[in-house]
Amino acid sequence: MTSFPTPRTDARSFVLIGGTSVLGRALLERLIFLSGGKGTAVLAGRESPVLAAAADEIAGRFPEVSVSTVSGSIVDAAGIESLSGRILSSAVPDFLIIALGSPADEKAAEDNPRVLSEKLWINASAPVIFLEIFFRQMRKSGGRMAVFGSVAGDRIRRGNYTYGAAKSLVSAYAEGFSEKARGSGVTLTLIKPGPADTPLGRAAHPGRLGRMFLADPEAVARRAAGAVLRGRRTVYAPFWWRPLMALVRLVPGRLLSLFSE
Repeated sequence: MTSFPTPRTDARSFVLIGGTSVLGRALLERLIFLSGGKGTAVLAGRESPVLAAAADEIAGRFPEVSVSTVSGSIVDAAGIESLSGRILSSAVPDFLIIALGSPADEKAAEDNPRVLSEKLWINASAPVIFLEIFFRQMRKSGGRMAVFGSVAGDRIRRGNYTYGAAKSLVSAYAEGFSEKARGSGVTLTLIKPGPADTPLGRAAHPGRLGRMFLADPEAVARRAAGAVLRGRRTVYAPFWWRPLMALVRLVPGRLLSLFSE
């Protein structure tokens, strides 16, 4: 049985890749709180007022945390290497959160190879490249990694198969990565949230009825943070997605297709 590590009161270093992600920021704040509320935090992403505002908000909530932003392009491996190098030049994180994702317009992805390539890159390739780059440095001192997948990757549906397939790759990669990292002092937690009450979640589930089933980002963060600190490999948030997806995987494809359009 795993348990929480011994509480520390010294300063910790946090990095969030995808600094404008609502779920990513909620998890970051929860981990900062549980780690004593002091240290440094870097929010990385595309330069935007939203990224700067997110950093200011976290700094306001945690006065003993020095918060900064690092912006850059992650449209290719060279951009990811450059952005990662700038972050790592100042500090190797104790906690790394990778919260990259973009829902796919299936029709656009089917009709336009460039759109398909972009969606597969941001939802699958970019997150795992960040994992490998940061692991090379974090293994020297140990640390906790967390990457956001999705329950959509557990059973691919016609309505979102580009996004689901990409998140399925992240799940498979995380499984192999965790085996590689065993005994290194670095743990990776794959977080599988269901639809959450974020701008993207509300856009994908319009109407009052659809939004009734959106999870509270703070609740997702609380569950995910506990799993990260325990070094668990996979966590579903909310918890009931695990048994639900186990059932969904048993549904015949023809029946599932009735609910996939």
